[in-house]
Amino acid sequence: MRLAAFQDCLQHEIQFLSRISLPAWSMLANACGWSGPQLQSEVLSAAHTAIGFISTRVLTEAQKLPWALATGDLEQNLADLKAGPKPDEPTAAKVWSLRTVSGVQPRAA
Repeated sequence: MRLAAFQDCLQHEIQFLSRISLPAWSMLANACGWSGPQLQSEVLSAAHTAIGFISTRVLTEAQKLPWALATGDLEQNLADLKAGPKPDEPTAAKVWSLRTVSGVQPRAA
């Protein structure tokens, strides 16, 4: 799954939870011994916390090198990498060295 699609999926999940009617929350809450608004609040809070964690720990990392090279236009990402200074990130630095020093080019698909 592409990064943008994953981000969209997380957003859709929050929207889905936000659109659940209060009578539905109340029906579910009765099984737990809670009120509908209390269950709704707890679930939405937990969902936002989970998405915050995923965004911080996963999505932020996916936007950094070397993972960022695989997002969007791959050829342009590699051209931009080659045109810039050698990255500090070890894997991206190896890709930069292969592209810059040895002149290695990716195979055409």
